[in-house]
Amino acid sequence: MKRLLSYRTICSLVAVSALALGACTDTWNDHYDTTAADVKGGSLWQAIDGDSQLSNFARVLKACGYDAALSSSQVFTVFAPTDQSLTSAQADSIIALYNAEKQAGKKDDDNLAIKEFVQNHIALYNYSASSLSNDSVVMMNGKYTVLTPNTFGGSSMAKKNSLYGNGVLFILTDQVPYNANVFERIGKLDGLDSVARFLYSYNEYEFDASQSVPGGIVDGRTVYLDSVMVLQNKLFQQLGLINNEDSSYWMVVPTNDQWNELIPRFEQCYNYASNVAKRDSLRLINSRLALLRGTVFSRTFNTDESLRDSAVSVNAYRRYQYRALMYGSSSLHYYQYGDKENPRAFFDGLNSYDASNGRVFWNPAQWPIDSRETFLRQVFMEGESRSTLKEVASGTKTPLATVGVAASNPFYNKLSSNAYGVIEPSGSLNPDVTLNIENVLSNTPYDIYLVIAPALAGDTLASMRERLPTKFRCALTYKNADNADETYALPNGGKSINNGTDFTTTPDVVDSVLVGKGIVFPTCTYGLEDPQVTLQIKCRVGSSDINANRFNRIIRLDQILLVPSKETE
Repeated sequence: MKRLLSYRTICSLVAVSALALGACTDTWNDHYDTTAADVKGGSLWQAIDGDSQLSNFARVLKACGYDAALSSSQVFTVFAPTDQSLTSAQADSIIALYNAEKQAGKKDDDNLAIKEFVQNHIALYNYSASSLSNDSVVMMNGKYTVLTPNTFGGSSMAKKNSLYGNGVLFILTDQVPYNANVFERIGKLDGLDSVARFLYSYNEYEFDASQSVPGGIVDGRTVYLDSVMVLQNKLFQQLGLINNEDSSYWMVVPTNDQWNELIPRFEQCYNYASNVAKRDSLRLINSRLALLRGTVFSRTFNTDESLRDSAVSVNAYRRYQYRALMYGSSSLHYYQYGDKENPRAFFDGLNSYDASNGRVFWNPAQWPIDSRETFLRQVFMEGESRSTLKEVASGTKTPLATVGVAASNPFYNKLSSNAYGVIEPSGSLNPDVTLNIENVLSNTPYDIYLVIAPALAGDTLASMRERLPTKFRCALTYKNADNADETYALPNGGKSINNGTDFTTTPDVVDSVLVGKGIVFPTCTYGLEDPQVTLQIKCRVGSSDINANRFNRIIRLDQILLVPSKETE
């Protein structure tokens, strides 16, 4: 988040100026070099306007309305470039930019002339340079600029520490360059504007009462003297705080050509049924986030040393228990590129450009991230989860029992969550259940597995009859594009489960039974509360099988897995 104040807000602070000045006294005493102090009278604006070598800077300030701010009682520190470094033509260009953006309806908070020039040379409160100075000054635009005894932001000082009635004036031999952060830099680099337009379309400035200064109660409502507006963008929580000047991030950004190639392909994975509210909006944002999630890397967790093993994006789960919970297996490393078993220098060979809080990377030759490492993920449902069960047919014991795997059991840590659900008959009928499948993508081939636990995982003393294999059939039901239910008997189709094929389990092992290969759903259910896709599992064991001790009617379901087929791009 960034704190931004317009000049109108600043001018409203006269009523609290005494408090502001008092609050700055200790800071001034601690940091101001009194032996070098040049104490003047009047306001900062009077000083700037009356200095002939600052005429171009003064013209810009007045055109942008900051003459009023610098005449107020609010305390500032101004770093003013001379006419030698800020020419008349440059001043005209900044003023023209301000007027053009203002005419286009941009608020002062977004106006580039103010944000990137005016506020880049002004800080709230007073600062001074001494022989020991080596501090970062927080500018009005939120940037951190280094102040040393004789330079500011790399620019030499022609004059420093001139104290006026409402702050301090430094005169610089050069302009302070504006250093865009990662979020801003994307919009300034050629060929990356497709990403920039998408990200910036979610920018909002919101009033922040916690940072604002209340001025009293009028008609039962608080009136604020200092109304602080904070930049908000809901995509920051999805991707990473790439606008945060206090942190360091690297971001890999697709070029316009890559965006235009990949987004139409990804959109096909997010075709929602016609009954889904805001289906077009969901398709738009989810397809674009599919491309951008996993592209931001915090340098806190990606040190030079750690990058030799893998690059871990902010969307990755670094702890194995979280990976197991979110992906169904701790061995899956989505949003993490390379590991100790498969190290690679992820950023080598990429183009890059520095930003104030990190670096922007891109590769015009090819997009460096494989979709199977990000959004084309394994879908899993736990057999013992209550949310997985949709309905139970007659003859099936309900509720389904949950069996845990003891730490002393040989199958411990070989089953997901060390637990499984038991589908078993309540009498002599075959059990029949329907289970929910969540978060499937459309137009994506999946290989579907049922992971079956052995009886020994729950009881090392299980009888031979309990350890017998079983037979079952499966059928999927899902929504087509017109919101009509369709049923597909696995593995090869059919209108009901009776058209399917018998699958047989293998006893005494954790058995992954492939029940469908390259199964494609016409609609997407990603992120929906209503799963819309179900899997029916029906046991197919006859009385003769029971009497001959060939099969039993118990299915011990550990997981349902939908794995994107290897040929999926």
